[in-house]
Amino acid sequence: MLPVLLTLATARAEEVHRYALIVGTNDGGTERVTLRYAQTDAQTMAEILGSLGGVSSGRSTVLLDPGVEDLRTAFSRLHGEIAADTERTEVIFYYSGHSDEDGLLLGDELFGYRELRSSLDGLGAKVRLAILDSCASGSLILSKGGTKVASFLPETGASVDGVAYITSSSADEVSQEGDRVGGSYFTHYLASGLRGAADLTGDGRVTLNEAYVFARDETLERTERTQHGPQHASYDFQLSGSGELVLTDLTRRDASLVIAEGVGGHVVVRDEEGRLVAELDKPADRQTHLAVPAGDYVVTVLPEEGGVLESTLRVATGETSMVDTDGLAAADAEDAVARGDLAPRAAAILDALKVEREGVSLMLVPGVPEVSSGVDRVGIGLITGRSEVVQGFAFGTFYYDVSSDLDGYETSFGIARAETGSGLQTAMIGNVTAGPFDGGQLTLGANSAHGGIRGIQVAMGANQAAGGFRGWQTSLGLNRSGTYSEGTQLAMGLNVARDLRGLQVATINVARDTVGGQVGLINVGRDVHGVQLGLINVANDSDLPIGLLSFVKEGRHDLLLYASESDWVNGELRLGGPHTYTLLGGGFQPDRHVYASYGLGGHATFGKAWLDLDAVQQVYLPMGSSLVDPAGGTRSVFDEPPTGVIRLRTTVGFQILPELAPFAGASVAARIPVDARQVDMVPALDAPDNAWVVWPGVFAGLQF
Repeated sequence: MLPVLLTLATARAEEVHRYALIVGTNDGGTERVTLRYAQTDAQTMAEILGSLGGVSSGRSTVLLDPGVEDLRTAFSRLHGEIAADTERTEVIFYYSGHSDEDGLLLGDELFGYRELRSSLDGLGAKVRLAILDSCASGSLILSKGGTKVASFLPETGASVDGVAYITSSSADEVSQEGDRVGGSYFTHYLASGLRGAADLTGDGRVTLNEAYVFARDETLERTERTQHGPQHASYDFQLSGSGELVLTDLTRRDASLVIAEGVGGHVVVRDEEGRLVAELDKPADRQTHLAVPAGDYVVTVLPEEGGVLESTLRVATGETSMVDTDGLAAADAEDAVARGDLAPRAAAILDALKVEREGVSLMLVPGVPEVSSGVDRVGIGLITGRSEVVQGFAFGTFYYDVSSDLDGYETSFGIARAETGSGLQTAMIGNVTAGPFDGGQLTLGANSAHGGIRGIQVAMGANQAAGGFRGWQTSLGLNRSGTYSEGTQLAMGLNVARDLRGLQVATINVARDTVGGQVGLINVGRDVHGVQLGLINVANDSDLPIGLLSFVKEGRHDLLLYASESDWVNGELRLGGPHTYTLLGGGFQPDRHVYASYGLGGHATFGKAWLDLDAVQQVYLPMGSSLVDPAGGTRSVFDEPPTGVIRLRTTVGFQILPELAPFAGASVAARIPVDARQVDMVPALDAPDNAWVVWPGVFAGLQF
């Protein structure tokens, strides 16, 4: 019976085949410093995914310092393997190295984010997870938000479709590595989390959400005091299903190290060679299981109350070793420095946890009177003021600066500034945040959220979100977003966005890539997946341009010459996107009338054949013999109102050459009645001047 059960369990586990493509590149090109640990990061992730993430060695590909063609070949090979796999397939792509706002930097070559997305989507796997640990990797993210999904492991038997992205930094930040952790900060904490530090529920599994939150929070905390400043991870989860997406199963571990209840503080685990294996802030009220390879380890604990505790132990294959309060001994600070430079790190951690002041801080200018650092519940600067952290209210007459984190309300008659935080900023002249901000900025002058904002910016003058926004920007002057944004820009003057999912409404709208719409007098975009509604629309590619003039590089710009039942000579320019167009035209019937026209239409192609449906407004004026009055004498062309005609037309053409297509069509025309003598478009139709005249028509010509 037991062999049968084992066979069934094995078959069930094989129902899901997980593949991994892991890339580590230290070389970012001649203009960038060579990294030291990108390849190490890749190898660490490969080991964890192989031992805990269910990725067998035959389905794991590791590329170290590859070129663009190497990566394309790897994707192509992976596509073939997945196509031949009859089981459910799921893919993890991991990259550690250099990148910029446009893509991954493989030496002096660029593998663009658009190609990366296309390559991942083209694999055909049910789940695609991409993890990017590189500078400006947040540029990959096109939307933010999370959906809880079904398990990544096969034991649940659930089915999930979709893609998820995790990036180690926002679109305008550097991703940092350090000698102390022997790798990048983000991958170091992600690896710690996947080994079990992120398992907050204690169920022996680390989910996608648990791993991301742990790596994000730890990376932010540990980089706040570095030379390059705080580093903010980003995510984009677009998965459907129910349950949780499990990344690692700790029951698969080779060996286990357990930090017992009662042990609390900052925990650092190093192997016998001094390499940092895991690091976490552990609460004392629960156990933490870490899946580690068998071997000897040194566990150092930095309690919140101070001091350094240490334990040395061996973890055997298939066994669990426990670190509890009885097994920890006080360590000399100098010894701790010699074993791994832990004392300075401990001091930094403890400093970050200290709160030296909570209350009201009243100052004339920063430092007068002198105050210690810490948290201010209320900070008031009679002229200017400065606090390290504000959890409450801050006011400065001319200027107030929150140098670290704002959690509450900051206001000033002049300028209100915060490094990062959440809440509300109001000022007469301007509001400034250097890092990401959640909440609102309101001013008569200008708002600037250099690290991006989730919320609203309202200004009389201008709004800037250099790190992007998710929400709303409203101003009388200018709204600008420096990177990917999601929401609405509303301005009297000008909206500028790099990549926008949402709506722009202004006199002039400018965006690089837009998913949504632009409404204004002038709309300019690169790739617009949505509507452009304005007098003039300009784009490299636009799905639905509607306006007086629409210039779309990858769209339509055709000249048509033709004859119709009412006008012998006609010319028309059709401009627009692949499916809609506007037209401007004119024509005449010799010695009878001349007209100008404007219209809107839709376009469809069927191989080399195409079909147009449009509605046209024509305005006719008499000429030649039509100016002779039957009662005698002549009339001026402006003696009477022009004649208006509405036409509904169907045009069918065939593209015999790239720039030449004969066409023919049929129409229904209606003359708009007015109480005045009219130019008779069709002499065979006899009707009073002030009556509707409707007639069918035909036309044919050439399109160039």
